[in-house]
Parts: sequence; C-alpha cells; structure tokens
Amino acid sequence: MSQTRRQQVAAAVKAVRAFHDLGRSLPAKASHKDGYGQGTVTVEAEKHGLNPDTVRKARQFADPVSGYTASELNALCRSIREVQEEQDGPIFGRTHLIRLLSVPKKQRGKVQAAAIENGWSTAELEAHIATRFGSRRDGGRKRRVPSDLPGVLVQLEGLCEGWRRWAEVVVGDESDQQQRQVRKRVELPTGLLESVLAATKAIADLHDEVNHELQTRRPKRAVRKRFRGE
Repeated sequence: MSQTRRQQVAAAVKAVRAFHDLGRSLPAKASHKDGYGQGTVTVEAEKHGLNPDTVRKARQFADPVSGYTASELNALCRSIREVQEEQDGPIFGRTHLIRLLSVPKKQRGKVQAAAIENGWSTAELEAHIATRFGSRRDGGRKRRVPSDLPGVLVQLEGLCEGWRRWAEVVVGDESDQQQRQVRKRVELPTGLLESVLAATKAIADLHDEVNHELQTRRPKRAVRKRFRGE
C-alpha cells in the first residue's frame, strides 16, 4: 500500500466527516415552511460555497433517523479505511454518499458495502441504484426555489454543473471531439447523441451567463474553476 493511497483515503474520510459536521451544524428541519422559507439552506450554501441541494443532503446525512448516527458514521469511515486502502481506483467519498442517501435506510447498508468493496465510481453506484430501486416517482420531491435572486442563481449554477459533469462522464469532453471519443462511456444513438451535445452546449452558455451574473452581484464570492475554461 502506497503512502499516497493511504493519504487519499484519509482525505476522503475527512471529507465525509466534515460533511456530517456541516449537517449537524444546521438547524433541524421542523417543516417545509420552517426549513426552507427562512432561507437557511441558501445562506449556508453561500457560506460554504456549495449549492443548496448539497447542503440539504448534508442535513439529511446528519439526521440520525433518515441519515447516519455517530456510530453509523464511524462504521462507514472505518470500512472505507480498512477496505479501500488496499484497492486502486475510485475512493468512496462525499459524492458517493450523496447518491447513497437516495436509498431507503433499511436497504442502504448492503449497497454501501458493495460500493466500498467493489470500488465503484459514483456513476457505477448511481447505475446500480437506478437499476435496483428505479427512479423516484414523479421526478422526486418538488424542487424548492429560493425567494432571492442570488439564491436562484446559485441553484441554477448547481444544476448547470450537475448536467455538465454527467455529460462529461457519458459523452466525454464537450469542447474536444477527439478527446470525447476517448473518454465517453456509452455509445448513444446518433440522434440522441446530437441532442445531448446540443443541450450541453446550451447549458454551457447558460452556465457562463449565470457565473457572470454571480460575479457581478457577489464580486468577493469564491470562483469555481471547474468548467470555466481557466
């Protein structure tokens, strides 16, 4: 086992614990009105440089009923260290965890163990969850839209980035056709591929506009480097 691998696993475990700490620091969600109407999620998202949905997931993660108790968190981190220090490839981290939170708690343990033991990427974990549990009916919970423009922009930024990360995994680098052929994971039908690429180009343009507006309104806000061509 290399020192670098041990350090990478330690960093992943540290990030998972920090995510749980973030969730614990948030006020408990008493109701939809109390949880979202007061803008708590938007404020915390801005404070930590995260999108609001990620902050909501942190709160769910730290919820001992729907998420993880302290002992369950310790067991998860211990499993990551003991199993994945001896592996190569993807390390179970915060993004894996966010995907895993969509699995009912009673069935989560087996999926978690399989993801860690097999070294699944987040895409592989997501595919397993979709295959086994299906998509949530009606597209899941109705999205809560912040009441202030900066909050809406941050939410929109997260949606753009989420699509572009997905497209990068499925069809490769949107800006480099040759590299896209090397990196793409799935051979989409020609018509569907063209539609995905067109949508990705439109979302990239939208993403640029959203980032520009955010920088204009919040010039001291930390700049995300991903997908900015920098």
